[in-house]
Amino acid sequence: MALPTFAPGTGPFGDATGRWAVDPSSLAPGERAAAASLYAALVTETCLSLAGAEGPVVIEGPFAKNGVFLAALASLAPRVVIARPDVTGTAEGAALLAIGPDAEPQERADPPPVPPCDIDLSAYAEDWRRLAAMHWRE
Repeated sequence: MALPTFAPGTGPFGDATGRWAVDPSSLAPGERAAAASLYAALVTETCLSLAGAEGPVVIEGPFAKNGVFLAALASLAPRVVIARPDVTGTAEGAALLAIGPDAEPQERADPPPVPPCDIDLSAYAEDWRRLAAMHWRE
């Protein structure tokens, strides 16, 4: 388990220092990648919750290709998660803002929602939140 934060001074745990629950060198590369993906999903869900986000979560860019991250986020967030295969959504949104409120967006169908994990992540998430909160207060 990776605990926040590995980007000091940022996010909901900005005053904490990232750490691993076990020595990461004892983990196989796939285990480290899975733990990092779960970490990213949990931090994302925490940020969405703190922001009071509603509606679908649209993921684009490299994270849209990370199946563990997507499935974990779909399991953790109480909303639909959509992975956009294109990488231009942010640029298109910025262009629409620059053009102004009269701009006509090009409608494209979203891909189907990402299915949640096949396993229950609630105990893992609960442990992560408890350990993250303890570490943050240190």
